[in-house]
Amino acid sequence: MNFFNIKRVAHYEAKIVRRNWLFRTFALFSLVGILILQILVQSNIMQWTSWNTIALSSYVPYFNVYLFGIVQAVLVVFFTVIQWDKDRNRVETTCVRSLSNAEYVIGKACGMIQVFMALSLLSLLSGAIINIFFTNAPFNGWMYFFYWIVFLFPSLVFIIGLTFLCTGLVSDKPLLVLELLLYIFITLYYSDDYYQGLFNFLGGGVPVTLSDISGYPDLGGVMLQRLSWLFLGMGFIGYSGVFFKCLPIRTGRVAGLG
Repeated sequence: MNFFNIKRVAHYEAKIVRRNWLFRTFALFSLVGILILQILVQSNIMQWTSWNTIALSSYVPYFNVYLFGIVQAVLVVFFTVIQWDKDRNRVETTCVRSLSNAEYVIGKACGMIQVFMALSLLSLLSGAIINIFFTNAPFNGWMYFFYWIVFLFPSLVFIIGLTFLCTGLVSDKPLLVLELLLYIFITLYYSDDYYQGLFNFLGGGVPVTLSDISGYPDLGGVMLQRLSWLFLGMGFIGYSGVFFKCLPIRTGRVAGLG
């Protein structure tokens, strides 16, 4: 596996995502929506803000990360499914070079991860501004980094991998979008009731409160849950490579998964 090829595809994919009008529109509305919701729920601008939403320094960053995780899952589903057929045509020109299916798919996933993680930083920055200037909640910058890596990154890798795999398996794209959105809905509203949130890829059912005094409850169990979704997503990304057919470099040679 050539990491230069992966880097090249990731760079190309990141450009495609950033320039896509659907991504830009959803990203703008998502950032504004999360900002408004945090102002309504957690800022001291509103008189009805409850102390239960700002008592600890972890409440503001986690609320921001959890909201963005939902938005990012929906956006990944729409963007990937819509772009899939276009990628089938684009892959014929990209993969004519010495590039395997695995390199292309991993690079494509890495490009999307770069863009969404960067976008999430903008969302966290807006949350930090609210935290510092417009709320009575204590501020701890370390917690923003903790929730960004431990909660947001695994859920992003998983939903990208799941969407890649399902898009390659299901030909009916409108039906696929409905099925994936239904899965996200079930995850949000029902998965927390089973096995202490084990089946919630967003991490909503596991202990999420990080206290400056007592620390994090059951950190080992939380890390195990998050790593499980991370590795599952990585596996989905790798296996979805079989659905991208690269052109052979020369007669008799077919670019495979290796």
